[in-house]
Amino acid sequence: MQMTFYDANLDKKSKKISIITLICAVLIFALVLCMHLYIQVQETRELGEKFLTVFWTNFVVRSAFQSLSFCITFILFYLSTYFVCRNIKKTDSPVLYILDRFWGRVAVCVVLSAVASSFISETVYSRYLMFKSSTEFGLVDPIFGHDIGYYIFSRPFLDALVGSVISVWMVIVLYCLVCYVVAYAVNKLLKFQRISEMKPVVVHNAVNIVIYFLLTAVTYKFRSEEVLYSNVGDFAGAGYTAINVWYNFYRVAPFLLIAIVGVTLFFMFRGKYKAMFISAAVYPVILIAVSLTAVAVQNLIAEPNEAVKERPYLEHNITYTKLAYGLTNVRETEYSADTELTSADLTANKSSFDSIRITDFDATVDAVNSLQGIRNYYKFNDADITRYNIDGKPTMVSVAVREIDKDNLSDSSKNYANEVFRFTHGFGVVMSPLNRVTTEGQPDFLIKDIPTVSVSGAPEISQPRVYYGETYDDYVVVNSTIKEIDYYENSEEVEYSYEGKGGIKLGFFNRLLYSIKNGDFRMFISQFVTGESKILINRNVRERVQKAAPFLTFDTDPYIVIDSSGRLKWIIDAYTTSSYYPYSQNFGDINYIRNSVKAVVDAYDGNIELYVTDNTDPLIRTYMKMYPGVFTDAPLPEDIAEHTVYPEYLFTIQAQMYARYHVSNPNTLYNKSDQWVFSREKHGKDEQDIVPYYNLMDVGELGGDSNFIIMVPYTLANKNNMVGWLAASCDRDSYGNLVAYHFPKGKNVYGTLQIENRIDSDPTISREMTLWGQGGSNVIRGNMLVVPIGGALVYIEPIYIASGNSAGVGGTIPELKRVIVAYGDKIAMEPTLAEALETVFDGSTPPVVSIPDDTSDTETPIPPQEETPADENVDLDNVIDRVIDGYRKAMENSQSGNWKDFGDNMQQLDDMIKQLEEYRNR
Repeated sequence: MQMTFYDANLDKKSKKISIITLICAVLIFALVLCMHLYIQVQETRELGEKFLTVFWTNFVVRSAFQSLSFCITFILFYLSTYFVCRNIKKTDSPVLYILDRFWGRVAVCVVLSAVASSFISETVYSRYLMFKSSTEFGLVDPIFGHDIGYYIFSRPFLDALVGSVISVWMVIVLYCLVCYVVAYAVNKLLKFQRISEMKPVVVHNAVNIVIYFLLTAVTYKFRSEEVLYSNVGDFAGAGYTAINVWYNFYRVAPFLLIAIVGVTLFFMFRGKYKAMFISAAVYPVILIAVSLTAVAVQNLIAEPNEAVKERPYLEHNITYTKLAYGLTNVRETEYSADTELTSADLTANKSSFDSIRITDFDATVDAVNSLQGIRNYYKFNDADITRYNIDGKPTMVSVAVREIDKDNLSDSSKNYANEVFRFTHGFGVVMSPLNRVTTEGQPDFLIKDIPTVSVSGAPEISQPRVYYGETYDDYVVVNSTIKEIDYYENSEEVEYSYEGKGGIKLGFFNRLLYSIKNGDFRMFISQFVTGESKILINRNVRERVQKAAPFLTFDTDPYIVIDSSGRLKWIIDAYTTSSYYPYSQNFGDINYIRNSVKAVVDAYDGNIELYVTDNTDPLIRTYMKMYPGVFTDAPLPEDIAEHTVYPEYLFTIQAQMYARYHVSNPNTLYNKSDQWVFSREKHGKDEQDIVPYYNLMDVGELGGDSNFIIMVPYTLANKNNMVGWLAASCDRDSYGNLVAYHFPKGKNVYGTLQIENRIDSDPTISREMTLWGQGGSNVIRGNMLVVPIGGALVYIEPIYIASGNSAGVGGTIPELKRVIVAYGDKIAMEPTLAEALETVFDGSTPPVVSIPDDTSDTETPIPPQEETPADENVDLDNVIDRVIDGYRKAMENSQSGNWKDFGDNMQQLDDMIKQLEEYRNR
């Protein structure tokens, strides 16, 4: 039927509409991409101008790989489509209808190429940057003799590149096969049955498959190197079977595969299809034979003689694991742990004992929240440990940041204006020493309150406001027409306006963009926002530095310090990691780690500085070449460096690896006959591994009189006796130095859990804890500390009391009421560490003395109860009445939270019970 003039015009009109619609869609898509790119650039610039180097380098390289891979894959798909169309010309298949038209062919190839190139660029581009900027380690692997840098920088890129090419080619092979099958299968069953007789089709697919196998042959170089990442049992690295079977097979496999492909093609073109299939089946048969050979060698040769056959490979595992985790320079010392200490030793080591930490982390955080929260919308999320000179003396302190928690705003205060414009920042920090508490057992604050007050030589804070914190996940708008709430003074609001450099100005265009991005239309129409207003984003300091330097791994526990100018600075430890270090044992997903960078973030304006602290690390030197100018040239400032600590995350990894790799004998490693584990302690009713802890003590191997360290004790696996401990120095002169104390193998040294059990079985301690619990108090046992002193070990555990079943925010304040000291066969629990030490080392019980009040307390201390001499007659009824009366008073003081009098009551009860015991034994 002939098309009318009306139909022709309608057809032209519909084509015109389609073209206009397509153009509009493309323009909208491009506009969205441009907006997204603009926002990314804006937010990266807000992190710091220098971090645009990271953004643009990644963007350019990714785009280049995307474009190049798209062009190459488009050409490959287009040529394959062209040959498919030429070979199915005589069919009336719908495949031909689509692909034989230029725009149809282009559309199909564009879609396939876009998907394939996206996969290639994401897999390859980041590895290309490391390949291009690679740095040698100066150390080779023991099998192939390649520098370790080849495995970490070059091989991952080359392997990913070849793997991507093979994957794309496999898609092309399948694409062509599907096109042929569909073309000849739709209503053409007879032609489909004769497809194998059509030489052009057979040749096309055969060439595709041959190319695939040739590319596969190239990968065998990388497969042979992959034996380095196999395992001997649960030990990383190539073993006897991997080297003697698979390594040798992969060396000849490429030539074998090429020969088989050649023979198969020869028979195919000669029309000898039976011989062709037989020759093609040779390679799978060989693979099966090699696999069976490997199983036989492992079971018949390697396993029956593992101690001999696997020994050289286990030696490699020990050597390269220690190198990868920085354990090659651990200073190992034999520690007798059996020296007899006396009161004279106590006097000689008084300064060491005075510096020892006696407070517990969890109890400190709870107490700080209760005592210094000030307002319900403030919260101390964490307390971090560092060291300051207080009154000229090195003192280990805990520092907690008072951050704002909008979830705790009252219902009447929860509105848009308050949450976005008014409650914008936290305020100040609190600092307390870890070696002492107040007479009530509460933290003895050196920095406290709002406005911030510093006492006892603690550093002064010039800018206490915290706009960038550890828990902030929202955005706020500052410099608006309404002031921010700074703090309350005498029930009156003190207001403030932000003066920092952080944030992005909210001009009309930015207001529109961020309203769309955040789904916050109220910000766009708000009368409070002006052209001078700024939106503060990326306020979580860990996420902030991760966006600035996504190639680094950042610690999950930032900590805050006060610099010499009184500003608050967050420190976030950054790590370079890899999973490609040959023969190194894996810890989770990594087998190499260095703490090569410390990120410093200003809590007020969010400024980021990345300081390189380990220039010997090849990974950080590679990153410095990849992103020039990103890392600060200057060393870490002294006023920051003197407060840095060795990161608990890194030390925990090193300590876990050292527990297994403190040995040098491969047989000992393989048999696990000297495998260590972290000591255990009691936590409530449960047992748990001791978490590495910071302390200030004398470690002679580190030099100096008082060393700031992080340490952890070990026990033998499946045993409770202690076998050693590992420590890392936090002091500037010896920062990062590792020291290990090994205890004599033939001597039983009490482990922490054994000491815990002895504490539980001590009648005096058990009785007091039971009475506290019966009085409705919550007894909190702090972390047990192991302190090496003069060739011996002293165990210290703080005991906290809190009334009721809750503590901290919304509960009662946990107070340090007793300190337990154990040494040898002696255990004592006294109100202070000094008294407990005196009891243990003198063997005598100190006189009962009431704990003095603060000057603000006007109550009269309860005098100590006189003891009745053992040789005098005892009025039994009177003593029993006094016990009952004392117990009643103790319960009253417990329920009212009067812990000073409660402690005195308990001491009197203990004395009277001793009198009854003496009377019974007379």
